[in-house]
Amino acid sequence: MKNTQWLNSKSRLNSLVIVLFLLCGFFQFLPTAAQAAISTWSVTDSQANFSGDTPTWSVTISTNDSGSALTSGDLATFIIEDVSGQGLGSLDQEITANTTRVTFNISLDPATASADVMETDFLGTFMITHPVEDDEILEMPLTKAAQAADWRLSSSVLTTSSNPYVWTLKFNAASADSALGNGDSVELFISDANSNQLADETLTITKSNTTAFSIKISIDPATLTPSWSADSLDGMLIIQAASGNQQIVEFPAPITGLPNRPVTADDYVKSNTDYSNTAFVFQPVICTDVPVSAKVNDPYHDVANVLFTLIDGSGNTITQGADESVSNSTFSTSLYICPDDLKGLTSPFNLVLGLAFESTDREYSEVSTPFRWKLYVKPVVKATPTVAAKPKVVKITCVRAKPYSKITTTKAKCPTGYKKK
Repeated sequence: MKNTQWLNSKSRLNSLVIVLFLLCGFFQFLPTAAQAAISTWSVTDSQANFSGDTPTWSVTISTNDSGSALTSGDLATFIIEDVSGQGLGSLDQEITANTTRVTFNISLDPATASADVMETDFLGTFMITHPVEDDEILEMPLTKAAQAADWRLSSSVLTTSSNPYVWTLKFNAASADSALGNGDSVELFISDANSNQLADETLTITKSNTTAFSIKISIDPATLTPSWSADSLDGMLIIQAASGNQQIVEFPAPITGLPNRPVTADDYVKSNTDYSNTAFVFQPVICTDVPVSAKVNDPYHDVANVLFTLIDGSGNTITQGADESVSNSTFSTSLYICPDDLKGLTSPFNLVLGLAFESTDREYSEVSTPFRWKLYVKPVVKATPTVAAKPKVVKITCVRAKPYSKITTTKAKCPTGYKKK
């Protein structure tokens, strides 16, 4: 009986040890209080100034959870890196009183943070070093949108009825405190999704207390590229005060009304003539230059050249003509055709417009249109007999006094003894 009680006591002891072991393993993977606390912090304000010799970035980070507040003796650190991991700057700040809000005014490395940097996405790392507890680390995305609340893009209008196109962007200040003064300047940059600069315009402010201004960008249709066809481009506004202070505002720049980019070959090129209803006539033995023309719709300069090919019903090439100076307009060339070249060919005939594209990703495309022709046949005209015209008969009247007599004659003069009446 004693042995049984001892065994039962030992079993209960072993079970308790196993439970404690499992609980220890479970709590090992639970987040610590410190780890849970830092997750409540987030960026509430971010203002970057990448201009000049001393670029800066002001970051304010805060929490709404009073239990996650920093306490006296903590060390707060903020590190800024670009997407490739290149460090731009960092700052340590000692905490002297409990707080739920910290602002870091970080001086950046001019070598990696200049006004030429068009990237907008960066990485911020917030780290809390406690005197006793484990350190806490929180990573968060940062956007280089300096003082974006001060000035805003209020309208974007593209006018395509003129050449060049005119793109007007209007900006408004969020408040009178952000007004610009006489002598201040504004520079606008537009770039595509790959940070390629597409436009750069500068405006000088000539009035004090300016809370709205417009900048017009001229766009030559001949310079349009696929980059322009994006629904939204990236804009950067650099506001330079006469006092030397500078603001940078980055914003999406929506642009609408640009020409649609063609898709099919029919969208790119159309014949100017309905050759199915135009019969070209060829004189026997005489070779002829047949004019052909087409309207090329290529606003983004995708087409390298257009090739005109005349083929018969069996696909045999009769003649070709090309123009490599393709633009967004009508171009023309001529097809040299000899009547003997057309004899014995199989109808129907077609004029093929072939498109070769600049990009190697686009395949050669063709547009075919019916083409009529016929040989000139000299009509046979029968000779008409010539009938001699009868001379006109002129009659005169002649008279004689004694004895009286009157006669009519066709001769030019009256007989002797007669006078013309």
